[in-house]
Amino acid sequence: MYRIAKVAEILDLHPATVYELVASGKLHCHRIGPRQGAIRISQEQIDDYLRGVCTTPEPVKAVYPGREAVKAARDEAKAYEYKYIKL
Repeated sequence: MYRIAKVAEILDLHPATVYELVASGKLHCHRIGPRQGAIRISQEQIDDYLRGVCTTPEPVKAVYPGREAVKAARDEAKAYEYKYIKL
């Protein structure tokens, strides 16, 4: 079990960044002691975080709106312009 400072050193991050990762739930931890407790992070939790960070995402397919959607957006913008901008 590692303390925040050691995890920051292992991951080459600032300790504040490690706290942010824990707070966001991206890096799981153990809380030891009363109330919120001291944060301890296991090697397994570090490995899980790295597996999640280092996986290559699937390529994103570009989705383009149809002509009707583009025309509707233009008409909406023109209506807004006419209503609020022109005096």
